[in-house]
Amino acid sequence: KLLIIQIGENATKKTFKRAIGGQEVTFEVYDSTQYFTEKDWQRVVALFVSGEPYQLKDWPPKDAKTD
Repeated sequence: KLLIIQIGENATKKTFKRAIGGQEVTFEVYDSTQYFTEKDWQRVVALFVSGEPYQLKDWPPKDAKTD
């Protein structure tokens, strides 16, 4: 089951669930990080890009904490 949600004016979020090790896990895939908060960035585990430099122009987020 795939759920698509409109976020902001043009961004979308796709949510899907898969069983991993017998446990259901929910994944969220966003096509834009424009409206991400610091809390949202803390949940990021992967970025998928095609290699165009503009795709990482806002990376790392300006308010990101570096340890």
